Amino acid sequence: MIGIAYKDAPPKTQGFLSRLGDPFSQRLVDRDGRAGIEFGVTGVPETYLIGKDGQVLAKHTGPLSPEDAAKLADQAR
Repeated sequence: MIGIAYKDAPPKTQGFLSRLGDPFSQRLVDRDGRAGIEFGVTGVPETYLIGKDGQVLAKHTGPLSPEDAAKLADQAR
């Protein structure tokens, strides 16, 4: 799982991940929001399931619970 810090300063992102846990294998920064525009971000947090071909397979807006993650995975099948 890859996390993208959308329009956030690295110290704020690190503090957030330190408090709530860091599930990400990689962390990227979208300081000016360009990647968010490409993905069609409408609010944060948002979670996207991306296929091997780079296509967005499913999207979840809001905090992601384990139940939400399971539903997201089911949408991609």
